[in-house]
Amino acid sequence: MYLLYWIFKPLIYLTWKTVYKIRFIGKQNIDFSKPTLIVANHTNSVIDPVAIAVNIRKGVYFLARGDAFANNFLDWLLSQFHLLPIYRKSEFADNQEKNKEVFDRVFDILDRNHPIIIFSEGTCVQQKIIRPFKKGTAHIAVEYAIRHNDWNKLQILPIGLNYHIYNRFNDDLLQHVGEPFTLQDIGITNADDKSIIDKITQEAEQTLAKTLILQPIEALQGMEIPIETIVKRI
Repeated sequence: MYLLYWIFKPLIYLTWKTVYKIRFIGKQNIDFSKPTLIVANHTNSVIDPVAIAVNIRKGVYFLARGDAFANNFLDWLLSQFHLLPIYRKSEFADNQEKNKEVFDRVFDILDRNHPIIIFSEGTCVQQKIIRPFKKGTAHIAVEYAIRHNDWNKLQILPIGLNYHIYNRFNDDLLQHVGEPFTLQDIGITNADDKSIIDKITQEAEQTLAKTLILQPIEALQGMEIPIETIVKRI
């Protein structure tokens, strides 16, 4: 049992409303009756996962960098808060075996219809741009489909986190839930095509981009339209 997650979740929820003024778009796209892999942009390593999880009633799990699980205590503590490690090649010589064990846990969680959040950009940067996705999201989706022989079972759900001003108390945060898709939705029904990893990665990146208020010109950052104004226009 992950008691710390369920103990702290209501406490965090009660205080969260004072940290950001959260607005939602696309709630109708949320359906956790089937296995769901949530992809989100990553601008704050602590706030981003909390921002999503506190507004989802079901237990949510998170994929995090393997180097955060540096010892047995951290492994236990982070696991209590539903964090799962993903290891990069540069971190451990036996990372492939470690990742296989993690994938087994991920698939078990998905089979129990608990959503899993992955920040597919891989790193945390406070920029209002979308950075190229790592391929871990696609590998998880393909391996899950192969194990279940079902290319329509897992849905990938984009959630864009749009902060008006980063790290400012009681400021606006717009969470935009995009339209989910399965591998079958984008024409993938087997693993014979070697380009499927790139195709899934590109589709996930594009669907997430549709949920974001992007600001590619660095000189204009900080001059964005208030989210309240944006919400009124939609």
